[in-house]
Amino acid sequence: MRKVFHGNAREPQFIGPFNWILYRHRNVEPLFKFCTPDEERLQAKPKHCNPAQQAAEKRLRLYKMLYDKGEWLEIGHVLAGIEGSPKQEPNKNQSVPIPIRPELIVTWSGDLGSALQRYIQHFWLATDKYGNPIDKNDPLDLNYYLVREASRSDLIGDIDGINIGSVYDSSRSLADNLNAYYGKKSLRRYHDFIANSKNEKGVAELPLEPGKKPPKLSRQAWQTIAIHTHGYLKYFWVTGALYHGAEPAKRKRVDDIMRVNSKLLPLSAEIQQVTDYFVRFLEDGLALEQRQGIQPELEEFDEFLDELNEEQ
Repeated sequence: MRKVFHGNAREPQFIGPFNWILYRHRNVEPLFKFCTPDEERLQAKPKHCNPAQQAAEKRLRLYKMLYDKGEWLEIGHVLAGIEGSPKQEPNKNQSVPIPIRPELIVTWSGDLGSALQRYIQHFWLATDKYGNPIDKNDPLDLNYYLVREASRSDLIGDIDGINIGSVYDSSRSLADNLNAYYGKKSLRRYHDFIANSKNEKGVAELPLEPGKKPPKLSRQAWQTIAIHTHGYLKYFWVTGALYHGAEPAKRKRVDDIMRVNSKLLPLSAEIQQVTDYFVRFLEDGLALEQRQGIQPELEEFDEFLDELNEEQ
């Protein structure tokens, strides 16, 4: 199902990365074979270019964006998060190199890192050899790429994918798992995301500051977000893919963005801006849930939701 939206023939640049990160399902065929523009122009078109096949694929893609209780979300991000979940064993039978934390790469750290990656490409092409803007009216704005590559609907899909993947019941259908979550559990998606954000040893990665109202992420949480965003970009950096030429000033700018301290914590203003963007997104969502009466330790939460549903 995920291949309807991501890592299919419509996105050839993503097929290789997705097949590596989500290795277990690399050989699973998409639900539909896509008809490329070149194939469409052929007089004798391949069989998979038949109108019924293409109409079915287009109909399903109409539901890429879904609406849930006041929020729009990108279902492709949800499905990628489920598929990348440790419970799905995405690296089953995979030999080295095995990607670290695939569930983060295909969700929020990948989205945040992609925004910074696009920004780096922009400033490289939009500045002279000394790193000065060619067009003084070009803002070279990182926030523009954050909104485009890590939009609110993308990030909601990301955290929903993490949440559903953490409790996914393989004995039930995908539809049943989605319905179980979007029935009422998604009303506390932010608190559940914090609870489900654990490292390989099961230790909480995004703890909140105790007793804070509205909820605030701890310094440890901030550092974890920065580290995972930096980690997503590190592969492209060490392989030279973040460099788009040989100009020393621009290469130094990239190196400055990727610099870390002696404890391997990212230091650059750009990484900090990306991290702050995600922290604000999470804290705003946590505060909204708290105003609605949702708390991490609320044992009567299901009763609360049932009463809420009855009132509606």
